[in-house]
Amino acid sequence: PGPDAEARHASDCRPAHLAQNKFVSLLLDEARRRTSEEDESKSKPDGTCGERLRYGEEVVSITGGGDPDPSLVSLRTSLGNALLARYVVACDGARSPTRSLLGIPMLGDANLQDLVSVHFRTNRALSSILMEREEDRAMLHFVYSGDVVGCLVCHDGGDGEWVLQVPYFPPYQTVEDDFSEGRVREMVWSGLGARKHKGDVPRGGGDAPDLEVLSIRPWRMSSLVAGSYVGGRQKGDDDGPGASWKRNVVLAG
Repeated sequence: PGPDAEARHASDCRPAHLAQNKFVSLLLDEARRRTSEEDESKSKPDGTCGERLRYGEEVVSITGGGDPDPSLVSLRTSLGNALLARYVVACDGARSPTRSLLGIPMLGDANLQDLVSVHFRTNRALSSILMEREEDRAMLHFVYSGDVVGCLVCHDGGDGEWVLQVPYFPPYQTVEDDFSEGRVREMVWSGLGARKHKGDVPRGGGDAPDLEVLSIRPWRMSSLVAGSYVGGRQKGDDDGPGASWKRNVVLAG
């Protein structure tokens, strides 16, 4: 039996990869559908705000003991809006502004590795070559060669959306001097195997296989955890499932 048949013995659920930028877009579309302008509810009798999507608006302060009910939480946004809520659920990532507003520190190693993230897109001709063999349709491809050491992340092979993660070493290297678009393109071509198969993967011109560099950005890998999951009367959670069952317990009394 093949790998698919073997995997079904362990679980009926199969892993899938959905890039964050596409997932966020789907979430935003669904949020807009649920909170369309004509269906937006107004403030509830207890003074808290009803459902409303406020995209592009940031919470800049969180305080407890709001009027008229001291059990409510008061929020103020970057657009000057004041809101009252009985519960605040913040899904704002590892650099959580909410955690910072509550004065909760992060503990651990803040610098494990510096990397450069190269977001690029392959055209239809190159995507067809890269996705031709089934064994090449993996999400992660680790490359170790004299030209480049890095990890290629295939977000969407059919659509040609990829990211190359390359380690770099400041202050001995800089993004400007060592990761110019020209240098990065050579790294990507090498990582894709183009140097080894130059005859099979021509570059540029008409319908020839080619790629476009969309962005070159540095980032830092860390190993940090919140020093506390409680700030005042606000409760923190490490993930969505953890927040869900605890919220349901509270709401059910």
